[in-house]
Amino acid sequence: MVRLIKLNLLRNWIIFRSKYRETSKYILKMQLHTYRKAQKHQLQYQYNIQKTRSASLHCWKVQNKLLSLQSWLSVSSFSSSSVL
Repeated sequence: MVRLIKLNLLRNWIIFRSKYRETSKYILKMQLHTYRKAQKHQLQYQYNIQKTRSASLHCWKVQNKLLSLQSWLSVSSFSSSSVL
């Protein structure tokens, strides 16, 4: 009887340990999945910021070129009207 109880306890302990290991593996797997997903989103966010910065820089350069062209045209038209 005592031996049967010990065997039953041992069996229950083995079942518990195997379920605990499976649960631990699942938790670790989900933590890793969450970490990788967060890392992917962080990289996408950094890429979007870089893309926005480069677009802003391009717009700023174009705007400066247009302003310089506009000032050149106004000076050019002023000088041609003064010559006439």
